[in-house]
Amino acid sequence: MESKVRHKRINVYIISLVSLVFGIIGIYQINISGSIIEDMPKKSAFFQDILFFDKEFNGDSTDRNHHKY
Repeated sequence: MESKVRHKRINVYIISLVSLVFGIIGIYQINISGSIIEDMPKKSAFFQDILFFDKEFNGDSTDRNHHKY
């Protein structure tokens, strides 16, 4: 491994640079939805607990598209 790094230094730099570029592009492709509840199954006990607390403590139980759960 060490001999490859020493003798093929330019190839190592090129591969590292390409990997870095693809990593940065990949980071910008990540889409954050911002809500754990949207991905949760609607019939789970935890989801029902969230709806209870929303109802009892005047929380908002609508998603970003204003649909009721």
